[in-house]
Amino acid sequence: MEQIVFLSAMLMLGITFVLTIAAILSNGLKVLFDLTSNYMRVAVFCFAIYIISFSTYLVIAN
Repeated sequence: MEQIVFLSAMLMLGITFVLTIAAILSNGLKVLFDLTSNYMRVAVFCFAIYIISFSTYLVIAN
């Protein structure tokens, strides 16, 4: 169970980084502070899932 939660946390973190870099490359740095763009909305959502799943992993592991 720990491995599944940890793997999903790392996957969400990776998706967040990829989406952020893709948004910067396509729209420039101004998109980082614009939560109305779809890139950043999904990136923030994936980061929230990362935080929740990594916290769950820490609770399960200890």
